[in-house]
Amino acid sequence: MHHDRNRARKHRARRGGRAVPAAEDLDLYFPARRESSNDEQRERKSIQLAAQIEECVRELLERETRDESLQELCVLGAHVLPGASHVAVVLRFPRRGELALWREKLERARGWLRTEIARAIHRKRTPELVFELLESSEEGA
Repeated sequence: MHHDRNRARKHRARRGGRAVPAAEDLDLYFPARRESSNDEQRERKSIQLAAQIEECVRELLERETRDESLQELCVLGAHVLPGASHVAVVLRFPRRGELALWREKLERARGWLRTEIARAIHRKRTPELVFELLESSEEGA
């Protein structure tokens, strides 16, 4: 911080006897700008995490699951829930009226999926998975 202030002082221009802050010093004068920047970074990281988890779940269900019936699920997306400790994975199941069956299968696979995701994404904490299941709109689709 001390080094940054010295550097900023050297780069200030003089206008009318007043020092004009360098662009990198604006955060010191406008805390809302700093908070906005942090919010943008947090949002970007959330989007990145959701995309990584979506891709991992898709890959795991298509190629690495022992329960071949899980290959029938279609991964539609993922989004980070408030607090960033949980990620919702949205999946579509193929046959109408089997919601309880698919919930049970995913519940059994939850720990395995989270462990594999932790290996793949290299984060300090791997979020808990929440599954949002949607019925297929067509029979047999």
